Amino acid sequence: MARNIVFVCLHGSAKSLVAAEYLTRRARERGIDAVGSSRGTEPDAEVPAHVVQHMAAKGFDMGRYVPKAVTATALAEADDVITFGPDVSALIPSGKAATSWAECPAVSDGFPPAWDFITRSVDGLLDRMPVAK
Repeated sequence: MARNIVFVCLHGSAKSLVAAEYLTRRARERGIDAVGSSRGTEPDAEVPAHVVQHMAAKGFDMGRYVPKAVTATALAEADDVITFGPDVSALIPSGKAATSWAECPAVSDGFPPAWDFITRSVDGLLDRMPVAK
């Protein structure tokens, strides 16, 4: 069973989406059994055009993705919860905690700095996970 990493940001359409998609791809490339998913506390109706364009340039197709709301069920089923700022403590089961990556630059302030922070952080997370047997 793949390790389930849930990323949470405000709109579920930028930081958490970039992290989830990057983690899923890099885990597969590195032989690590892990998948990422994206959630938002106030999900957008769609992924902003600039995020779609920047992700397409990196080889990710986000054009049909619909942002999803964070739920207690999604967080209960997660092996790890990483938040880009929103407080989701009321939705997390007792005994589980979220890791904060709140210091990530806003994607709307410039995609490259956010991409660099997210990819560096995700790669560090993957470095601590075992390769699948």
